[in-house]
Amino acid sequence: MPFTESVRIWKMHIYTAIQIACLIFVYAIKNFKITALAFPFVLMLFIVFRQLILPKFFNEKELRALDGEEEDDDGEWIDRDFYENAPIPV
Repeated sequence: MPFTESVRIWKMHIYTAIQIACLIFVYAIKNFKITALAFPFVLMLFIVFRQLILPKFFNEKELRALDGEEEDDDGEWIDRDFYENAPIPV
């Protein structure tokens, strides 16, 4: 089921607004030399934000849909080679 069918549109807009606010925050931290050293800590803060704050606004089903699908890493990408599968023009 596509995430657009499992999440209301206004929840998607809120999630996108949170992402944009986080992007602006990261850019502001990185942009100023005096705060640039805090950049790794800000990234760690985002993990805490995702685990503790976002579940208060979104349920687990919505968060899984908005985060995107997790793909199984089975090593298949190693087996696929573009040049082996690409059609050769004749």
